[in-house]
Amino acid sequence: MSPPSDKPSQEEGQDQTSQSTGQPSRNAPLVIVSERGRHSDESRRIVRAQAARASAAQSRVTRARNREEREGVPKDGPLSPGSTAPTPSAEPISPEASSNPASQLTEHPLIKWLVGLMDLSPAGLLNSIQTLTLVGPAAVGAVTSTVASGIGGVLGGLSSLAGMQSEPARPQLPQAVPRGFTTLQQRIQISDTVIVLVSRTSCFDFGSPGVEERLHQLLFDIIISHAKALLTPILVPGHAIQGHLRIACTCLTIFQGQRANGSVFAHDSKYQTGLEAAWSEATLLDLNALAEPKSAEASLWAVFIISVTTGATANYFHQLLQGLFQDLQLRSWFQVRNILLDFIYPVSFLDEPCKSYFDSLQSMQIGAA
Repeated sequence: MSPPSDKPSQEEGQDQTSQSTGQPSRNAPLVIVSERGRHSDESRRIVRAQAARASAAQSRVTRARNREEREGVPKDGPLSPGSTAPTPSAEPISPEASSNPASQLTEHPLIKWLVGLMDLSPAGLLNSIQTLTLVGPAAVGAVTSTVASGIGGVLGGLSSLAGMQSEPARPQLPQAVPRGFTTLQQRIQISDTVIVLVSRTSCFDFGSPGVEERLHQLLFDIIISHAKALLTPILVPGHAIQGHLRIACTCLTIFQGQRANGSVFAHDSKYQTGLEAAWSEATLLDLNALAEPKSAEASLWAVFIISVTTGATANYFHQLLQGLFQDLQLRSWFQVRNILLDFIYPVSFLDEPCKSYFDSLQSMQIGAA
């Protein structure tokens, strides 16, 4: 049987229009309501506009920096690893966190994999993250422009995020976010950083030129957000399920990249190693975060995505899913699929393996009975 088409139907498009026009807030999230789990043309247009604005903002930062260099004006931007932060608001990284922060970072499987994927030294990665942490979000664009020259430009995605945040005077475009995440954000605390990364993951274009570089940028931003949280002494707000959402977005990005038409890295073992690292890190996360009743649907999506994309199995995930099926009163694949469609669920890539995974869970339940 051929996989269902990813194109939303005419009725779905009409539903999307009525939903979006009913939002009174100018900055409210653009909710993706396609029953096929795909972006609408409107949401793609908004994401492209966001990218264009971010690129323009970064270009202005680059031109300003080049002008200062020509005129010999000292900059307040990037800091060398041994220099002192110029602003009193900059907070140093706690020395109690670890006697060797670089080693601490590379103990995390995904960060260790990222270092190898992009040929970074642990010290270089640490210096980049420390600089970004010290100067704060307003100066990320300037910092990443300098740091990127040492790591092949993979910080472009962070520069784009900074560009969007550095222009508060302009009205911000809404984020194109699947409706499952907008509902989740109304129930529990989810950070804006996670929502931005979810939006970028959900609308990543695997068919355009330069896909590998852009995929590296997205993976870097998803993984580095966790690395920054490890080093900063400031507690980042948000529910603990954000860790599982981050892993699921990482897995889904790699999984789609391996299977997209025209992919240049479908058979590259280093990406399969990334999925293995993601699974290893998922096993280290707090399982209690997935037991929150208010985020049951998101827990179902995250566990399904992590399990299906990595191909790994664990009894505690099986038991968790069986409990979620009972709590959400899910008795058929059709009901489970409807929940997955509310999140990031590219049908042509995931429908068959997710249904097979559901069938295997049902078989295990019957066998146990």
